[in-house]
Amino acid sequence: MKSTSLILVFLLFSSAFAQESAPPGGFYKPCRGDEPDSSTCITPPHATYSPNPEYPAKEQNNHRGGTVTLQFVVGTDGLPQNISVSVSLSPAFDAAAVDALKKWKFSPATKNGKPVAVNIAVQMSFHPPPEK
Repeated sequence: MKSTSLILVFLLFSSAFAQESAPPGGFYKPCRGDEPDSSTCITPPHATYSPNPEYPAKEQNNHRGGTVTLQFVVGTDGLPQNISVSVSLSPAFDAAAVDALKKWKFSPATKNGKPVAVNIAVQMSFHPPPEK
């Protein structure tokens, strides 16, 4: 039985992933509302396919839950790359979260109408399955 939830936490647009120098402060701001992407902002990526992680079998008897935070790059192709765990729950939960994220697909971030790679983070929350 699956019992997970997902939260997109925050977007950080680092100059390391932009094609030109970042604005003062080193981060691009996300474009908001009707604001088109331009040289001063980046339209964030959004998940187009995001299957939930499986609750780890190794944790079934522990009846615990929690949240794993993953940081990664959404490439210009919309696929997650360079996935790392920034807040761990346990090796089993971490592996389940990473395995799920590897299946995700995004529409890439854009700047001036062109796809750009950006660094983002997501939190995947796990809830224990109901006791039998």
